[in-house]
Formats: sequence, C-alpha cells, structure tokens
Amino acid sequence: MPRKPKKPCAYPGCPRLTDDVYCEEHKKLMVQRYEQRERDP
Repeated sequence: MPRKPKKPCAYPGCPRLTDDVYCEEHKKLMVQRYEQRERDP
C-alpha cells in the first residue's frame, strides 16, 4: 500500500516536508514549549 504524501511542517514559515505535524527541528521546539509554558504543574 502506498504511503501518504508528505505535507509541509505546521511551524509558520517552514517549507520542509514531513510525515508528522512538525519537522524534526520544530518538533523539538514545540515539545520544549509545551513542557515550559503550557503544562499545568
């Protein structure tokens, strides 16, 4: 079965194609942002 086509990274201004929501570089940034600001301690 063929794979789904890659789509652009969801990070604003990033043209990289990925299978996930964010490319590898921005995935790390989004995880850090989540851990620092948005998580309820």
